[in-house]
Amino acid sequence: MKKKHRVIYFISVLVFLFIALYITTQIFQVKYSYLMKGNNTIELKVDSNNNVIVPDATDIAKFNYKLGTLYWVLSIALTLAIPLYLIVSGSATELKLWLKDHFRRNNLIIILYIFSIFTFLFLTSLPLSFFRGYYKMKLIGISNESLFSWIIRVFKSFLINSITTTFIGFLCYKILNKAKKCAYLIIGLLTLPLYIMGTLIYPLYIDPVFNEFKPLENKILEYKIKDLANRADIKDLTLYEVDKSKETKAMNAYMTGVGNTKRIVLWDNTIKGLSEGETLVVAAHEMGHYKLKHIPKSIFMGALYSIFLLYLTEKFSRAFINKKGNKLKIYSIKDLAAIPIIILYFSLFSLLLTPISNGYTRYQEWQADKFAIELTEDNFSNATVEVKFLQNNISVPNVNGFIKFFRYDHPTPKERIEFSNGYNKFNKIP
Repeated sequence: MKKKHRVIYFISVLVFLFIALYITTQIFQVKYSYLMKGNNTIELKVDSNNNVIVPDATDIAKFNYKLGTLYWVLSIALTLAIPLYLIVSGSATELKLWLKDHFRRNNLIIILYIFSIFTFLFLTSLPLSFFRGYYKMKLIGISNESLFSWIIRVFKSFLINSITTTFIGFLCYKILNKAKKCAYLIIGLLTLPLYIMGTLIYPLYIDPVFNEFKPLENKILEYKIKDLANRADIKDLTLYEVDKSKETKAMNAYMTGVGNTKRIVLWDNTIKGLSEGETLVVAAHEMGHYKLKHIPKSIFMGALYSIFLLYLTEKFSRAFINKKGNKLKIYSIKDLAAIPIIILYFSLFSLLLTPISNGYTRYQEWQADKFAIELTEDNFSNATVEVKFLQNNISVPNVNGFIKFFRYDHPTPKERIEFSNGYNKFNKIP
């Protein structure tokens, strides 16, 4: 196929994906239109023992959950279908041959090949990213972001991810070619310093590309949070608030960084929407992640997880090439054209192993909830904050086990409220 025809064909595919997703979404909206008529107001209710009652899901939250699940299934299909297309269509091999015809330096060919594959994957996933990350958010009324702002944010993300992915992909490919055996182990061990570098670099240089971070304006709140940190023996804690309200009405907070870069970041929506006691509980939860060493533990566990994932990827990629390689003109796992095969199996096993990583993260979140209750001695606020998160984030309180295992890296709001109600707040901080 000529270059001009390929461009037309590719644009046609993108247009088709956009139209197909639009039609699918419209059919979905018509089918569940009755769920979009109600509001998302949730009334806080307590029982005779002052325990917070788990609220029912609002109609709009049910709609958000159902549409989000649909997009999740479609994203899995696309994640597997796109690299499979590159393999069976011969495009993976044709791209390699074209680059070798036009460039001489081998390292440049490798870099351009990886960048081209990443760009192709990004562009083919863009229609779904639009409906999932922009259209749905506008539809349920949680987004404050303009289309232009969303495009700029996606473009920034593409630039950063394309550079990092190309760099890491280049290193992995060189290791795969040089290593006589156990390439998966070498690459897996390489993820350890990469995770550490990412944890150090992202808070300082990447996060500010997308949002403005500044010290807490409410100095009384800052004093009380730092007082909590001192009680937990956490020194030199930095607190920031971030201007997420320009993008969303949702609430969140997170702990990031290690060493001198450690910080708690509160979304401005969180500070505005929660009471002082609830904000202190949220901050204490994030302190729990630091005090319980969840970040270094996650880095270490991530490296082990990567080694196992890469082992399966390499093993099955080699088996596929041995069986189908001659027909596809891909003769070795060290062949550039084998990269989409590696991506396919990496994506497949990442999906299959998701319940393991999600389960580990849910356990850490439970530990942080426990820590927050013990530090603040405020079970009630730990429960009420979940009710407010349910309302502002337009979430459902509970989901079935399958969805929980594959999609939820936090306990469900129902589990967190019930835990807060029943936990003995006088236990010692672990």
